[in-house]
Amino acid sequence: MALPGGTSLHLALFLSFLITLPTAHLEDVDHSLYAHTENELRRNILINQLAIQELLRQVKEQKEVSTTCSHPGK
Repeated sequence: MALPGGTSLHLALFLSFLITLPTAHLEDVDHSLYAHTENELRRNILINQLAIQELLRQVKEQKEVSTTCSHPGK
């Protein structure tokens, strides 16, 4: 079975297209992964900031309870 056009030039062009196509797709995937990774990092930073704020709130609350218990007259 012959390729349309039947020339080696068409075959060479077709093969070069197949070779460059995955590379372009990989660049898009790489950019997408980078964006996803950056979003994950930002999300994790926000989660950690919230966790730190909660821990600070708990420490402050515990300190107030401790101070009140050790000085009940205040």
